[in-house]
Amino acid sequence: MYINSQLGSIVQSICTGFIGQSLDELENYLLSHPSRVGMDKFVEIKNDYQLMSDYWRRGFADPQRSHLYRQLLHRLYELTVNIMLHEWLSSGNMQPLYKRPRILRTEWSVASIKKDLESYVADSVMLELEPQHIQQTKRDELNFRHQELMRNIFDYIVTSHIWKDSLCEAFVDLLLSTTVDVNDQLLIVSAISLSQMNAFDINKFKVLTTLYVQSTDIQVRQRALVGWALSLDEKVASLYPEMGDIVKTICQDENNCKELTELQMQMYYCKDTENDQRTIRDEIMPDLINGSKLKISKKGIEELDEDTLEDILHPEESERNMEKMESSLRRMADMQKQGTDIYYEGFKQMKRFTFFIDICNWFIPFTPNHPSISHIWNNAKGSKMLHRITTMGSFCDSDKYSFVLAFEQVRNQLPPHMVEMIEKGEAAPMPVGGEVPAEERQTPAFVRRMYLQNLYRFWHLYNMRGEFPNPFERMQSYRFFDNALFKGTLLSDHLQEVASFLIKRNHLVDALSILNTMPEEKKNYQYHLMLGSLTHRLGSMATVTIQLFRKALEMKPDDEKAMAGLARALFSSGNYDEAIEYYERLLQLKPDSKNYTLSLAYSLINVNRHEEAKKHLYKLQYLYPEDQYVNRGLAQVLTSLDQFEQAEKLYEQLTTVDNPQSDDLLDYGFCLWFAHKIDAAVNIFKQYVKNKRDIDADLEKVFLTLRADQLSQHQISTIEIYMMLDAVLRF
Repeated sequence: MYINSQLGSIVQSICTGFIGQSLDELENYLLSHPSRVGMDKFVEIKNDYQLMSDYWRRGFADPQRSHLYRQLLHRLYELTVNIMLHEWLSSGNMQPLYKRPRILRTEWSVASIKKDLESYVADSVMLELEPQHIQQTKRDELNFRHQELMRNIFDYIVTSHIWKDSLCEAFVDLLLSTTVDVNDQLLIVSAISLSQMNAFDINKFKVLTTLYVQSTDIQVRQRALVGWALSLDEKVASLYPEMGDIVKTICQDENNCKELTELQMQMYYCKDTENDQRTIRDEIMPDLINGSKLKISKKGIEELDEDTLEDILHPEESERNMEKMESSLRRMADMQKQGTDIYYEGFKQMKRFTFFIDICNWFIPFTPNHPSISHIWNNAKGSKMLHRITTMGSFCDSDKYSFVLAFEQVRNQLPPHMVEMIEKGEAAPMPVGGEVPAEERQTPAFVRRMYLQNLYRFWHLYNMRGEFPNPFERMQSYRFFDNALFKGTLLSDHLQEVASFLIKRNHLVDALSILNTMPEEKKNYQYHLMLGSLTHRLGSMATVTIQLFRKALEMKPDDEKAMAGLARALFSSGNYDEAIEYYERLLQLKPDSKNYTLSLAYSLINVNRHEEAKKHLYKLQYLYPEDQYVNRGLAQVLTSLDQFEQAEKLYEQLTTVDNPQSDDLLDYGFCLWFAHKIDAAVNIFKQYVKNKRDIDADLEKVFLTLRADQLSQHQISTIEIYMMLDAVLRF
């Protein structure tokens, strides 16, 4: 969406509550634009403010002053946003969408819209009384006219300006009415939501929140929830205090908080769609393709009867393919159950049908009566297969339309025997992710997930998607959980749940932001432990991390997780002595822990307690002879204890691999140097140089600064250091 930065700045100014400054800014803007759209309303607002100001300066007491001031702010906000919308809708891309419904129809009162929608329901019922041979023809005509009506209604609402209070009540009545088709209500809810995301409108917000609270239809409720949650704007809330009151009232219901929590996590599943598609493409699909000689039916995965030479020569390969395919299918099904959009990549190319040129078709609930697909749906050939796939799978409405449209193109190419088997029920096609039980398809979480996938496709594939602010990219939309409007509500009980989810999905910064909104009285052991682990992974707040783990340990003095977190944080910050203390305590709890023993050994190495470290490392080497971390630590200890021969063997093992670690090469070079094997040391240091970039200054820094103490302890003089640098870098 094109947003005039100057008008956007004025909106921000209005939200601060400073009318005088905002009036000056808007006046300057209007005077600098020849069209001066909105100048008359601006003059009215300015005069009303001047009148109120004059009364105040004369010392008159006015108990309504605060109320009047807020009303002026509202009027100024609405005017500025309407000017912004006018500029957007006058642009080349949006102008046809704005003008078309207003040219085709002049009467757009909600009462008129409701009358037309109710007439459609009544006419649909009356069709049942018509003779059978003319029913379908009349139904097609009725549905065509109705689709055009809904297209116009959708476009009209999406391109609407800020609503008056009366429109709020009228739309609530329309969208709660039992005499209007629920699919029509769903499309209108989406239109309101899309318009609301373009520019915040308190009356549209009230419509959506009222529907969420009062509607008895699960789909209407979930679409309304998505609409108001993704359009929350805490800055605008300063203008409309009732907005905060509405949110707090909604969050008094624990079920509402649960749905908001699910929605927040589902938004991140959508955000991660591209990454998930790579996982499916690179890790899962190859196994499915390799197992393409297998077929899927109601009985499960079965081999085709056709034998090949490869099957005869390598019969075990067929079994391996089957196992891999079964494993991949299970993994795909598990991803789907968790909330992953597994079909996005597969249906991505199917959004090029002309069906998706109309913006409303991205949001319309799937219905066989849609004029674009009814002739395909009612065709006898393969209809059972078509009906079954669209019913049983985890497909969003957009993908169902794509599937039906694509099916028309391949229907005649299907082998006749396959169509016959499907029609007779002898074979049942099954979506890759598996069948979704009917009861699950009716849950709020599933309904919401399918709708979000519709939205994701719209904002990533629609040819005019750039005209609309993308909620999957706008932080205040996709990460709404830390919005100030939720502060002090029951939603705070779910902050840790969402943060834990985000940490697992590797959205660490977002998890930190959400945890930082936790009320002081709810900062329990789990909070301090989670936040400590998070800050440790982010790696930039060592002092804070240590404090958090100490607090968690105070709450549970002998807790292993808190103690382990504190020990890691102390080690990372270089506080090795205290880290040793906690690792020793941890080993009292778990004497056989490899991780705690290894961490203790490395802590001891860093404070030059090499003999103690060696005992622990020898024990680990006996148990884990191939572990590189154990061997690396032991090699360092043996070098420090001048036991070079044993250390060399370990370094030889560590560095004779395809891609040896640079630090291992460096340490190996020092070991050889200390053992007076100068030529061997030079060769290893040269290998180290080859592994690194811009090494000249770096190696000099290592010798003269970073490892200076170690070299001094082994009586390596400065002259020898320079000679080594010459040998490695110049000769």
